[in-house]
Amino acid sequence: MCETTNGEYSGYLIIDSDKITCHLDVYTIYEIEKIGILSDSFRGKFNGKTRVWERKKSNGVKNYLEIYKKDGGYKKYFFLQTKTENIGMFSDELRTYYRFGKLGEQNYKNIID
Repeated sequence: MCETTNGEYSGYLIIDSDKITCHLDVYTIYEIEKIGILSDSFRGKFNGKTRVWERKKSNGVKNYLEIYKKDGGYKKYFFLQTKTENIGMFSDELRTYYRFGKLGEQNYKNIID
């Protein structure tokens, strides 16, 4: 199920092995300190006596990319995803960011799984 969009969306999210393009902004792998590809959607499950919350990939507009630059800059970009597996199409490119320490291990695993 896909959420309705509120507002206007323009631009593209392009993830290459050496740069990320978000609409008109381009970030090279050399100027990026860290990235995170996350979602505001959560699901919960019981693990013994406590509830464990984990992020899930979602269809809709709750997905976002955070880019932390080496110069201290930070930017957050929301993106529309219409099929849950779409972000997985970038797995080869994201592996590069993971290998260079730009993308955390758990975040990488959440994307490709």
